[in-house]
Amino acid sequence: MATNYLPDSIKCNFDFLITEIREDIIQRFNELIDSLQRRQCQFMQELEDISDNYKRKEIEKESMLRELEGVQKYLEENVTSSVMINLQQDVKSKIEESLKTIQIQLDSFKVSFVWDFDVVQQVKCIGSLQGQGEHEAKTKVMKKSYRQKFTPYMSVGSFSGTSGVAIEKNTLNIYVVESLWNNIHVFNDHGDFLFKFGNVAMFFGKLSHPKGISIYEDRLFISQRNSHIISVHKLDGTFIELFGAQGANEGHFMHPNKLTIDETNGNIYICDQGNNRIQLYSSDLEFKSVLWQHLLKSPLDIKLTNNSIFVLDDRSPCLHEFNYDYSLIRSTIRVGYLQQVVSPICFCIDPEGNIYITDNRMGCVYVFSNNGDDIIHQFGKFENVHGICINKDGGIVVTSSTKEGSLQVY
Repeated sequence: MATNYLPDSIKCNFDFLITEIREDIIQRFNELIDSLQRRQCQFMQELEDISDNYKRKEIEKESMLRELEGVQKYLEENVTSSVMINLQQDVKSKIEESLKTIQIQLDSFKVSFVWDFDVVQQVKCIGSLQGQGEHEAKTKVMKKSYRQKFTPYMSVGSFSGTSGVAIEKNTLNIYVVESLWNNIHVFNDHGDFLFKFGNVAMFFGKLSHPKGISIYEDRLFISQRNSHIISVHKLDGTFIELFGAQGANEGHFMHPNKLTIDETNGNIYICDQGNNRIQLYSSDLEFKSVLWQHLLKSPLDIKLTNNSIFVLDDRSPCLHEFNYDYSLIRSTIRVGYLQQVVSPICFCIDPEGNIYITDNRMGCVYVFSNNGDDIIHQFGKFENVHGICINKDGGIVVTSSTKEGSLQVY
C-alpha cells in the first residue's frame, strides 16, 4: 500500500502500526516453532524409550521361552506326568500374563517400566534349575543400570533461577547456584539440605547474580555476572577475597559465566562471556592470558579433560575442543531450530568421553558421542534446565526449576 501522499503524522502512525503487526507475527511464529520443536523432542524421546522397552521385553520373552523349554526337559526327566502338566500350565500362564502386560504398555503408548515381580522370581527359579541363574542375574543388572542412568533417583530442593552446580570431592557435598536470589544452596550426597549463603552476607561477601561455581582444594570460586568479578570463599561460604573488575582490558570481565579449575596446577579458566573470550588466571589469582578471543562468540561453559579443553559457545558450531597448547582441534554440534541443539546452557563430560548438554529451550539433556557428531540419547522434561555435572558414582546431577525438584540426580 502506498503511503507517499499521507500526512507525515498519519504516515508515522501507519508505519508504527505495520512494525507492531510484523513484530507480533514474528513473535507468534517463533512461539509456534518453539512449541512444535518441543513436541517433536518429546515425541522422539517417547519413541526411543518405547523401542528400547520393546527390544528388552522381546529379549526377556525369548529368554523365558528358552528357560521354559529347559524346564520342560527337566520335568520330563524328573517329575511325574500329572505334576509336570500342572507346573507347565502355571509357568505358561505367568509368561502369558507378563507378555500381556508388555502389549498393554505398547498399545497405550506408555514408556514406563512395569515389572511383574512374581514372573521375575519364577524366571529366577527356572534359571537356577538349568544352571542359568548367573546369566539371568547379569541381564537384570543390565536393565537396572540402563534405567537408573536416565531416571532420577534423587530429586530435592525448590528454588528459582538455578545456574551452575559443583561437587566437593571429599565431602561429596553438592553446591547449587541460585542466581535469581543470589544464594548458594549446599546439600549432602543424600540430598539433605545443609546450609546456604550469599544473599544475607555483608559487603564483599554478598553475591550479585552468581552464575558459575568451581571448587579447588578448600576454596570455592564463584563468578558474579552483575558485578563482573570472581569471589573466593571457604567451603562454608565465608568470604575470602575477590578479583577482577568490569571492563574489556586484560584481567577485566564483562558478565562472566561458568569457570573451571585445572586440578593439576590450580589454573583458573573463566568464561568472559561479554568480551567473547576465556581468561586464564593462576592459582595465586594472577592474570596469565586471554584465550580464543577471535574464535568465540559468547562462551557459556568450559570443562577440562586429561587431553583437551572444551568450550561451549551459544553460536553454531557451539562446542570447541582445544589442545593444552591452546590450538584448536575441532568445532562441532550445530545450534538452531531443526539443528542438534536449540539453546545450549551448560555441559559436562563423563569418563567415557560422552558429552551431556543442557538445552534450556527444549527442556532436556542431550547426550552426544565423544566425537560430538551424534546424539546417542536425550532425557528429562525440565523447566529452565541449567547446570549439570557428574558425581563420583557416575550419576548425572542436573539443576533446573522443575517443580518435582530443582536438584535431580540420574
